[in-house]
Amino acid sequence: MHFDPPTYRNIRNAFLSELKGIMDEPEIRSVFRMVTEKYAGHAGPDLTFRLDENAGPDILCRYRDALDQLKRSCPVQYLLKEARFYGLVFRVAEGVLIPRPETEELVRWVVEDHRGYGPLRIMDIGTGSGCIAVSLSLHLPGADVDALDISARAIEIASYNAWKYHAGVRFFKADILNHENLDFLTDYDILVSNPPYVRACEKKWMRQNVLRYEPEEALFVKDDAPLVFYDAVLGFAEKHLKPGGHIYAEINESLAGDVMEKGRQKGYAEVVLKQDMHGRDRMLRFS
Repeated sequence: MHFDPPTYRNIRNAFLSELKGIMDEPEIRSVFRMVTEKYAGHAGPDLTFRLDENAGPDILCRYRDALDQLKRSCPVQYLLKEARFYGLVFRVAEGVLIPRPETEELVRWVVEDHRGYGPLRIMDIGTGSGCIAVSLSLHLPGADVDALDISARAIEIASYNAWKYHAGVRFFKADILNHENLDFLTDYDILVSNPPYVRACEKKWMRQNVLRYEPEEALFVKDDAPLVFYDAVLGFAEKHLKPGGHIYAEINESLAGDVMEKGRQKGYAEVVLKQDMHGRDRMLRFS
């Protein structure tokens, strides 16, 4: 593909043309801004004033490579090896789930409920990039935060993100589905989890950038066992949640009622359902 002349405006037009049908126009413009900020250091008003400037040859090569990957539905976060979450920039990589804006709302809920409450022990179950654990550690000063994940790659990425922000999070490579083997862990005031909850039958509604690139084991559950991770979290809570403690979890909106019933059956007196920014039943708190 040629950018003639190689101005940022012409590069943007190439993005709009080449990615049409893969993304909608607002998303293409957003991706172009993200790539340009990363590659050329131009963002916001600075980019607006530089649209008619030429990009250098090294940057042009990077743009061409970016377009090639984006046309194959590679998520821009994997392309740039970073994702923004709760005001921070987290390293991500293939094999580790990309943080979602909806999950920021789960973090915000925990922070708003517990800011200023003194010492807390928190466990993030299925930490992925560590976005939940690191954000809670930074926004709830004094909290002791642990996190676990079955993926060694996820633990590696999450540990880097904690190091980057000087967050005192302890990470454990462990399988919550075998929670009976986690007796070495302490008791917690808060359990928080964004577990796999998309049923296999729902794949047909998902975009190719998710299906081709993001880790299946972090997203999907079997159709005949869609609540397996909630059973595991509740089972872990029986041994490791302090009296009066709370569980916060992200959920599949179509399974909200079933997950709520699971909590009631375990004896939680208060089961609160919360909607996300799109009005979808997306989060639960058991107390």
